[in-house]
Amino acid sequence: MASNIKKNTIYNMINTVAKIIFPLITFPYSSRVLHAAKIGTVNYANSVYSYIALISTLSITSYAVRESSVVKNDREKLGHLASEIFSINVWSTLIAYLVMIVVCLIPSFHNIVSLILINSINMILVTLGADWLNTAMEDFRYITIRSVAFQFLSLILMFAFVHQPSDYVKYVVISVIASSGSEVMNMFYRRKYCELRFILHPNLKKHLPPIMKMFAAVITQQFYVNSDTVMLGLMTTSTAVGLYSTATKVYNIVNTLMSSIFTVVLAQATIAYTHKHYDRYNSLLRKVIMFLVSLGLPIVVGMMVISKNIIVFISGPEYAAAAGTLSILAVSLFFAIIHGFLGWLVAMPMGDYDISLKAAFWSSLVNIGLNLVLIPRIGYPAAAVTTTIAELISAIIIATRWNHNIKIRNISKTVFHSILGCILMSVFLIFMKQVQMGVMLQTVLMIGGGAVIYGLTLLATRDEFVREAIKFVLRRE
Repeated sequence: MASNIKKNTIYNMINTVAKIIFPLITFPYSSRVLHAAKIGTVNYANSVYSYIALISTLSITSYAVRESSVVKNDREKLGHLASEIFSINVWSTLIAYLVMIVVCLIPSFHNIVSLILINSINMILVTLGADWLNTAMEDFRYITIRSVAFQFLSLILMFAFVHQPSDYVKYVVISVIASSGSEVMNMFYRRKYCELRFILHPNLKKHLPPIMKMFAAVITQQFYVNSDTVMLGLMTTSTAVGLYSTATKVYNIVNTLMSSIFTVVLAQATIAYTHKHYDRYNSLLRKVIMFLVSLGLPIVVGMMVISKNIIVFISGPEYAAAAGTLSILAVSLFFAIIHGFLGWLVAMPMGDYDISLKAAFWSSLVNIGLNLVLIPRIGYPAAAVTTTIAELISAIIIATRWNHNIKIRNISKTVFHSILGCILMSVFLIFMKQVQMGVMLQTVLMIGGGAVIYGLTLLATRDEFVREAIKFVLRRE
């Protein structure tokens, strides 16, 4: 079982890294080709579309993974459950398209209608693909191979067709292919697990209450995630949106990477908690915490120390002003990781959808309120500050569901080793910032050298996480 988790984590990490490498290659290229104004327009359209997409998804993925994992070994029960959830998703997607038509008629959005329509293709593909079934069955090998293939295809298309600012529409089309193109294959592949069919009258009484609670939680959370960009677009300039979007692009990439383990562990954590196998459940949580501390802490610290280098390296000198915003978002990342852990692996296995809704509501309310006050005064950096506060509030609220069945022991050494490694790494990074050389070379040396120093520190202290990682790599299972 432990071996499966490690293998699935590796597959999911590969998949996540591929999704990270794609924007790391294409975003520096596209940001230089399209410039801040067009990048701002694209991200503004993406933010508006994201609200519409929420109606389509209804946060069904998380609910579907949790519920399907419980009956995954019974093909008949799985087929019936999955078909009901799939049918609800089809209906929600149809409603989302009706909402999209209304949104496109609003004069304020006329200049981004075409971009919204293109993005909406994602809704069809995601719904029909029902990729949550593969996640529930823990088929991360297939998910990874399929996703990486489409990422690579999109990379080729990006360099082949995006050459000037007027190509921003092509950029959006290719982004859709990268994010959801692989769902087409899934329409055929998923049959190995069960038959998905459309049910005209699914059991709404059973499924809708928990789905709507999760939907309400996600939509309020997305309000504060995307309200930053939308409010900046309404209250400032496209250039300001472009600068903030550049910082959030880096933030989202790292957050996605660190959060990848939650998807891997959710199914097994749900089974363990549901059947009251608390020793197994706590063992899973301990492994996740060690992963997050050992890899997340140096990333957060590194982002804070070399934020300017990261921004210039990825997007060019034109975006250097976003460095301070990225440093603030690094702090937000720390709280976001804690929030993600508590939400995915504490509240979700318990089936506690109410606490997620409560956390999302209060953090969203604080975020939007602070944005209204601070953005007119200090501009786009205010959005980063409010995001950080919102993530902290969410983490604190969900942490109240920590109960006597959750007992995480023997992690203090890992925390100490990581803090020591981060201190030594920071000394090196600060020294390197004083060395005069090209930004590209300096950034590569900083990241590479910082990683080596941190890694050597964990090796020298015989850190448990590193020892377990080395054992897994060296043995064949």
